[in-house]
Amino acid sequence: MAVTTKPASSLSGDNILRNSYIEEIKSVQVGGFVASKVGHKITLTIQTTNVSNDTELYSYYDGSTLLMQIKIIYTNSTREIIQSVERVA
Repeated sequence: MAVTTKPASSLSGDNILRNSYIEEIKSVQVGGFVASKVGHKITLTIQTTNVSNDTELYSYYDGSTLLMQIKIIYTNSTREIIQSVERVA
Protein backbone atom coordinates (compact mmCIF):
# COMPACT_ATOMS: atom_id res chain seq x y z
CA MET A 1 0.00 0.00 0.00
CA ALA A 2 1.31 3.44 -0.89
CA VAL A 3 2.10 5.94 1.83
CA THR A 4 0.39 9.27 1.26
CA THR A 5 -0.48 12.43 3.15
CA LYS A 6 -3.45 13.12 0.90
CA PRO A 7 -6.62 13.44 3.04
CA ALA A 8 -9.44 10.99 2.41
CA SER A 9 -12.28 12.26 0.27
CA SER A 10 -15.28 13.56 2.18
CA LEU A 11 -17.43 12.19 -0.66
CA SER A 12 -17.12 8.53 0.28
CA GLY A 13 -20.11 6.60 1.56
CA ASP A 14 -18.04 5.39 4.52
CA ASN A 15 -17.38 8.99 5.59
CA ILE A 16 -21.07 9.83 5.29
CA LEU A 17 -21.96 6.99 7.66
CA ARG A 18 -19.11 7.87 10.03
CA ASN A 19 -20.12 11.54 10.16
CA SER A 20 -23.82 10.74 10.65
CA TYR A 21 -23.29 8.26 13.51
CA ILE A 22 -24.03 9.53 17.03
CA GLU A 23 -21.95 7.47 19.47
CA GLU A 24 -23.89 8.46 22.60
CA ILE A 25 -27.20 7.05 21.37
CA LYS A 26 -25.80 4.45 18.92
CA SER A 27 -27.82 5.89 16.06
CA VAL A 28 -27.43 7.28 12.55
CA GLN A 29 -28.97 10.71 12.08
CA VAL A 30 -29.81 12.03 8.62
CA GLY A 31 -30.49 15.60 9.77
CA GLY A 32 -26.79 16.11 10.44
CA PHE A 33 -25.94 15.00 6.92
CA VAL A 34 -28.40 17.39 5.30
CA ALA A 35 -27.52 20.32 7.54
CA SER A 36 -23.76 19.84 7.37
CA LYS A 37 -23.28 21.21 3.84
CA VAL A 38 -25.21 23.19 1.26
CA GLY A 39 -26.03 20.83 -1.59
CA HIS A 40 -26.45 17.70 0.52
CA LYS A 41 -29.78 16.02 -0.11
CA ILE A 42 -31.56 12.72 0.39
CA THR A 43 -34.15 11.49 -2.08
CA LEU A 44 -36.72 8.72 -1.69
CA THR A 45 -37.80 6.40 -4.49
CA ILE A 46 -40.63 3.94 -3.92
CA GLN A 47 -39.52 0.81 -5.75
CA THR A 48 -42.52 -1.45 -5.13
CA THR A 49 -46.05 -0.97 -3.91
CA ASN A 50 -46.98 -4.59 -3.29
CA VAL A 51 -48.91 -5.58 -0.19
CA SER A 52 -45.78 -7.38 1.04
CA ASN A 53 -42.17 -6.33 0.53
CA ASP A 54 -42.82 -2.62 0.01
CA THR A 55 -39.41 -1.18 -0.84
CA GLU A 56 -37.98 2.31 -0.39
CA LEU A 57 -34.64 3.44 -1.81
CA TYR A 58 -32.95 6.42 -0.11
CA SER A 59 -30.21 8.10 -2.17
CA TYR A 60 -27.68 10.43 -0.51
CA TYR A 61 -26.21 13.16 -2.73
CA ASP A 62 -23.58 15.86 -2.53
CA GLY A 63 -24.81 18.14 -5.31
CA SER A 64 -25.26 15.78 -8.26
CA THR A 65 -22.77 13.17 -6.94
CA LEU A 66 -24.42 10.02 -5.58
CA LEU A 67 -22.67 9.07 -2.33
CA MET A 68 -24.64 6.02 -1.25
CA GLN A 69 -28.03 4.32 -1.34
CA ILE A 70 -29.95 2.57 1.43
CA LYS A 71 -32.74 0.10 0.60
CA ILE A 72 -35.46 -0.57 3.18
CA ILE A 73 -37.88 -3.47 2.72
CA TYR A 74 -41.03 -3.59 4.83
CA THR A 75 -43.14 -6.64 5.68
CA ASN A 76 -46.38 -5.09 4.39
CA SER A 77 -47.91 -1.99 2.83
CA THR A 78 -48.35 -0.17 6.17
CA ARG A 79 -44.55 0.23 6.37
CA GLU A 80 -44.63 -0.21 10.14
CA ILE A 81 -42.38 -3.29 10.39
CA ILE A 82 -39.00 -3.39 8.67
CA GLN A 83 -37.93 -6.67 7.10
CA SER A 84 -34.41 -5.50 6.17
CA VAL A 85 -32.17 -2.47 5.67
CA GLU A 86 -29.18 -2.68 3.33
CA ARG A 87 -26.63 -0.34 1.83
CA VAL A 88 -26.78 -1.13 -1.89
CA ALA A 89 -24.47 1.52 -3.36
